[in-house]
Amino acid sequence: MEDIHTILISFIDNETNTTDSHIAKTIFNQLNQLENTSIEELSSLCNVSKSAISRFCKKIGLEGMFELRYLINKFIHRRRDKFSIEGYDAKLISHQDYIDLQLKELGSFKQHYQEAQVHRLAKYLCQYQKIVLMGNLQSTTPAILLQATLLQLDIVTQVITSPQKQKEFFEIPQENCLILIFSLSGILLTRYNYKQFLQKQAGTKLVLLTNNETPLHKELYDLIIQLRTKNDYSTDHVPFILLTNLIALACYQRK
Repeated sequence: MEDIHTILISFIDNETNTTDSHIAKTIFNQLNQLENTSIEELSSLCNVSKSAISRFCKKIGLEGMFELRYLINKFIHRRRDKFSIEGYDAKLISHQDYIDLQLKELGSFKQHYQEAQVHRLAKYLCQYQKIVLMGNLQSTTPAILLQATLLQLDIVTQVITSPQKQKEFFEIPQENCLILIFSLSGILLTRYNYKQFLQKQAGTKLVLLTNNETPLHKELYDLIIQLRTKNDYSTDHVPFILLTNLIALACYQRK
């Protein structure tokens, strides 16, 4: 899943021997101790000024300390719950109970399924010649599966999963392009200045597929499709993959 851990790794790999790289490495090494940290506490930990922290946030594509703290807390909470499946100890849960939990998630998915939005996306997919799918970590799986299925319908797409490659993509003018962002958390757009990019591009549409009911920067998207399931770490990916199958089905029904 897209998180601050991934953002920091990508930044560290491309930035060396600067104040910003020092801040990134410090945050990366202390992530689990930074829950609800303030800008004053973080600047003291990194031995830099508060303005240096603010500049660092901008450099990694965030609006400020508020978004950085949001991503840090999100990462800590998900890591803390990684091996807790709706209160079950993952070491003790039976396989039958795990299957039952998957069925429960699918029931929630069915109840909140946004069919009209899926058909609207299928219309876009059948219209555009240039289609780009993006995601990181867990979200790469549905992106790649959708790419493979759409290819069977003669709909050719490009999948970009590397944060650095995604950044490079948005630095180049992309006219008449359909961009699908796969993000369970709905936070992928915090990394780069997509708003400035989209204002310059003609005919480009941005679509978000997420499990977050209140994604950041939702005003930037032309279409948002939400799963609205419980978003448990170990079960949320199944409805997400089912959503991609339904998108492909809607495309097939249009052809």
